[in-house]
Amino acid sequence: MGTSYDGAAAQTMTRIRLIPLHTAPPELRQAYDKVAELWQCALKPPMVVQIMQCFAHRPEFIEDVARGYYYVGWGGRLPRTVREFVAALVSRENACFYCVTAHAALLQAAGMGAGYVQQIVEREIRWEALAPGERAITTLVHKSVAAPAHLEPADLQEIVALFGISGSLEIVAVLAAFHCLNRMADLVGISSDLPMIQPQWRWLRWFGIRFAGWLLKYVVDLRNQEVEADTEAVLVETEAVLGPLPAGYQALHHVPNVAGFLLSIARVVRQLNPQMLARVTQGVAHALPSAEAEATGFHPLPSDPFNALVFVGTRYAVRTTDAMVAALRATYGYGDPELTDLFYAIAMCNGLERMHRLLTAVPSGA
Repeated sequence: MGTSYDGAAAQTMTRIRLIPLHTAPPELRQAYDKVAELWQCALKPPMVVQIMQCFAHRPEFIEDVARGYYYVGWGGRLPRTVREFVAALVSRENACFYCVTAHAALLQAAGMGAGYVQQIVEREIRWEALAPGERAITTLVHKSVAAPAHLEPADLQEIVALFGISGSLEIVAVLAAFHCLNRMADLVGISSDLPMIQPQWRWLRWFGIRFAGWLLKYVVDLRNQEVEADTEAVLVETEAVLGPLPAGYQALHHVPNVAGFLLSIARVVRQLNPQMLARVTQGVAHALPSAEAEATGFHPLPSDPFNALVFVGTRYAVRTTDAMVAALRATYGYGDPELTDLFYAIAMCNGLERMHRLLTAVPSGA
């Protein structure tokens, strides 16, 4: 999908109401404080980023969602630049403005040169200028967007050869997390946490991203954190919620942070309506692109607004419209809490579909 944002219209109203810290009721404020603690943020009071405000109507989800991102963002041994490269690349390929700009700033804060980051995000870098690991990740990420229905363990062979089994499992988890977060951001319709970072003006956008990257170095501790998890217990608890997992998940004893990420998903999923979740799971599997033409272009939408949103949220969540969500409200009587559940279910299923396909067998090198 395209990633040139110049001249694009910014989303000015979100499709569910965001609740910032200063108007949050006590339960929600407590959840926001936990996010700041988990994400190693030094700002007092903490800045509550919009991606977490997307869950404001389900405060009981927030700690598990934030903890899941902590596991893939801070846990393990994968260098922070690699994590942020995966995050920025998935977000670029999904054309998620919120996530690509946020993680361009974090990639810069993690140590990658600002000019190099800009070239990657704007697709202006030459293939041969990328390092071997960056090329391997780029190839995997592109397939995860263009033809995720055909993802398989063989797609990880070069990644394993370059990053090892543990590194490859962490990369898969980051990839899955951002297929989820991109969709949550675009279904809700958030744009940026900094007013100067908007689609219309490239020069101002990149000034804002560079400023944010500089600031993040001082307000967020980006160093890796040690994570412990009883992998066997995690798999038992997760399978009780998600059902049997593919064979590749047995390798999670190498990466307790990825096990923790999976458990955080299961703990949110078990709070969702089972009938709604089953319908979303089936719809995502059916809509998952098997070729690039299905991830781009234009296709007939299902007539039912629920099925239509699952289809669009799977193929190209950035094309979600206010009218689609209004139709759901009118047809099903959904309010902001029910929409939060549905948006999360669509986003989460898209992440897990990719992760499951890549881990149908334990990753191995070429």
